[in-house]
Amino acid sequence: MVQRTNSATHAPRILDVLSQQDNGELHTGQLVSAIEKQYGSKLNGTDLRVPLSEQDKVRPRPNWVIRLAATKSYLRSRGWIEDSPRDTWRITESGRAFSRGAVMTAQVGEPSRSTGITYGDLPGYPAPWEFVNRRAAFLAGVHRQTQAGISGGAEGVDAICLSDGYTDDAFDGDLITYTGFGGQDANTRRHIADQQLVRGNLGLVRNYELERPVRVLVKKSVLTRNRQDNSYIYAGLYVVVHWDWALRDGFKVLVYQLRSLIGQTEAGLLSSLASLTGGAEEPERRGITTNRIVRDYKIAEEVKKLYSDVCQVCGTQLRTSVGTYSEAAHIRPLGAPHNGPDVPGNILCLCPNCHKKFDGHALTISEDWRVYDLGHPIGALKRNPRHGISMDHVAYHRESSQSSSRP
Repeated sequence: MVQRTNSATHAPRILDVLSQQDNGELHTGQLVSAIEKQYGSKLNGTDLRVPLSEQDKVRPRPNWVIRLAATKSYLRSRGWIEDSPRDTWRITESGRAFSRGAVMTAQVGEPSRSTGITYGDLPGYPAPWEFVNRRAAFLAGVHRQTQAGISGGAEGVDAICLSDGYTDDAFDGDLITYTGFGGQDANTRRHIADQQLVRGNLGLVRNYELERPVRVLVKKSVLTRNRQDNSYIYAGLYVVVHWDWALRDGFKVLVYQLRSLIGQTEAGLLSSLASLTGGAEEPERRGITTNRIVRDYKIAEEVKKLYSDVCQVCGTQLRTSVGTYSEAAHIRPLGAPHNGPDVPGNILCLCPNCHKKFDGHALTISEDWRVYDLGHPIGALKRNPRHGISMDHVAYHRESSQSSSRP
């Protein structure tokens, strides 16, 4: 029985084989034989496929298989092969560029000479692009690891993957909070050691310093909150806008914030995928809403600097090996249906614990600026005269908290 795989398995291989020919051309039989010889996989006419999203978008198919002619049409639609006779496969310059992994984005240009890593979009895989599984994204070159979340090393990172590994990771479409690798127990997922600023963790810092873009791959379950959604979505290019140390389970971890270069929203991403695949409407978003990510990191930094990273609620100032750390929390949430503004008056400087409790409506602020923890007063909110906090947003949060606590 022919093994069913995604077309991303073979598209790069077809182009790789064609690019090695002096005239860039092979007949179908020669192409199949060359792929089998070079990659060691037994192929036939039905083993060259394209993903479901490239099939008939009106009539869904029962599986991922599509015949050889459609695979050729798929490559031709990408401009990777010429419109040649039926049994002839002739590569184009664009196809050669793809097989080399050349980047066709204005921000990046050529692959890094020092690391060989390709930074930026890969031709033929515009965002959003859905892969049937993690391996398909690996074979397409979008993310060069099949298990590790970070693709790259100490000199730079070309891609990251958000899956179910870190509960503190958050995807908000145009903004991402991402936790570095290492220090977790493989079974419990709890932190048992400090993370280290090495390899991919250090590479993301290099990306921040050099403003290099990062390809972001997201497991679909992260978007839909449905653990049965096992495909992976290429969400596009992001840049690291902030990084710092934080504490999780008593151990140091690295936390990065990344911003989309195209301003993609989570709802827009899911909507685009639904239109591409002919799928259902956007899945319902379930669970607790938190707001760990700030949409304008410069505004957040201004607020945090006013308080020297001291929590406005409990007065804690977290110290790490590279400085102090705090988090910016929006009083009125940014996303629908709240639509809070991204301004200093809608942001508080909090420690991670108070941030979590504030987003979870355990902490509220009264009209006289007193803070309540589950209804019990714990002190006054610390305020800087230069920080004009909006009482309207505070009242909105308080009323929302009261509504959420009603039976």
